[in-house]
Amino acid sequence: MNDFLIRHARLVTGELVSIAVKDGKIAAIGSDLEAMAFETKDAHGRVVMAGLVEAHCHLDKNLTLSSVGNQSGTLMEAITNWVAYKPSLTHSDYLERASAGLELALVNGVTALRSHVDVSVVGGLLALEAVSEAKSKFADAMDVQLVALGMAGVSEAESAIMLEAMNTDADVVGGCPWITPDPRAAVTAVFDLAQKTGKPIDLHVDETEDAGVNTLEVIAGLTYDRGMQGLVTVGHCCSLEFMTQRDAERVMDLVARAGLHVVSLPACNLNLQGRGAHPAPRGLTRVDELLEHGVNVSFGSDNVRDPFHPIGDYDPLKAANLGVIAAHMSSSTQMLTTLEMVSSHAARALRLPNYGLTVGSSADFVVLDATSALEVLSRIPARVAVYKRGQLVSSTEVKRSSRGKLEVSAWT
Repeated sequence: MNDFLIRHARLVTGELVSIAVKDGKIAAIGSDLEAMAFETKDAHGRVVMAGLVEAHCHLDKNLTLSSVGNQSGTLMEAITNWVAYKPSLTHSDYLERASAGLELALVNGVTALRSHVDVSVVGGLLALEAVSEAKSKFADAMDVQLVALGMAGVSEAESAIMLEAMNTDADVVGGCPWITPDPRAAVTAVFDLAQKTGKPIDLHVDETEDAGVNTLEVIAGLTYDRGMQGLVTVGHCCSLEFMTQRDAERVMDLVARAGLHVVSLPACNLNLQGRGAHPAPRGLTRVDELLEHGVNVSFGSDNVRDPFHPIGDYDPLKAANLGVIAAHMSSSTQMLTTLEMVSSHAARALRLPNYGLTVGSSADFVVLDATSALEVLSRIPARVAVYKRGQLVSSTEVKRSSRGKLEVSAWT
């Protein structure tokens, strides 16, 4: 006997299926499924997706815009203002804002999330410890991975605090080598630390319009040379867009050969890149071309209501919606791919085990108040129900009234 059964669930491909759940896993799925369960739900043709995955965000920075600000809107002012503000922060402030961020993500159907968290000699592990505490509060509803965003290789002290982070609360080695004095040395230090601790890597890479900045090629080469294919994620990669086609093709071939995971951050890079340029470029990486090269590409939210990005709420569907237009992913096939980029592609980058709407996978899925993939991308609908390991962890009642007719979408 199954724990519960969902009938008339629509996959993003349009197929209507039933989904049976037992012991926190998907026990069966199919269009002609006959199964018994203690409880039965009817999705009434609503779209059901595997739990959404937030591949790149910053829980330690979110919700600080009113305190920090960024008048120019540039990346460099955002960094300067944040560095000046950070010493005033406390454990309780980090904890409160990180918890609020995770709550936003959960309501939006996120069942797995990766957050970069500042680690440095200034501030030490304060932010990491607080965000780790927030992570533990949501353990029943979301798998959260923490990336130590530090400066390994810049100095002995910075390398030491990064090692301490990896030996305590951090799950992934991070950094931003392209803005360090010696990017190649910083990249090498990150790889050394990852191999020493047995942890994967996730780096901020080449967030600039300068085609001459090419840390991505260094990372791809080192990933291949050290046999770390599939263990390295790179975010942003904006300068790739501004290279000549010949140079870009060479780099993308290396990225594919190295098995790098690429995360594009449409909202944040549209906000930060191209300031002062006319016409202003989009500033995103070459999403469609990377996909054509066989690279695993995801979309992420990045920053939320902080000096790096003034709006947002950790909604992967908004990232997919924006990516359709900003990354020119507007064919029918590409639009379906954008939904994969905030689900299965992102899950692959995070190396999530037992993910997906398949038999034996963890019963992590979201029921959307929409009846087609196109409607999902167009309306960005409410998440009527969110399940984690077969347990309902969030639900939203939607009421619509039109010309005196009231419609209610609920999951009770």
